[in-house]
Amino acid sequence: MASPPPSQLLFLSDLFPLAPGAKVRFLGCVQEYTVSTGTLLLTHNHPPSSPTPATTARVNIDHVLETLKSTEVLQVGAWVNVIGYITARPSRSAGDALRESHVQAIVLWSAGSLNLEEYERAVEQRKALESGSGALG
Repeated sequence: MASPPPSQLLFLSDLFPLAPGAKVRFLGCVQEYTVSTGTLLLTHNHPPSSPTPATTARVNIDHVLETLKSTEVLQVGAWVNVIGYITARPSRSAGDALRESHVQAIVLWSAGSLNLEEYERAVEQRKALESGSGALG
């Protein structure tokens, strides 16, 4: 039996160009929770100096809602870790500048007490190693 593919540890801003079906792991801050659709809107402004519009992730949590240990992860301002699959984006008008990724969560958990700068540095280092550049800034 084949094992499932590993997830890619990425920044939320890296999700937008990925094709549906890509398995990802990322961190985001809850901006809203829409009960009727079972979705979280997540943001993470990294890199903060990016010239492109901020990227958001609309994360469907229907499959994990009953497994959540606390509703704390649904609160605005909570930082959460997500493992899931990129899903197709709804079609938008040509003038729509939103950079919104859509993800079906398979695991969701609180980031707890988080040092965001250390996390960002660690992910940057891991990405550098995986790309073969070896730069550990």
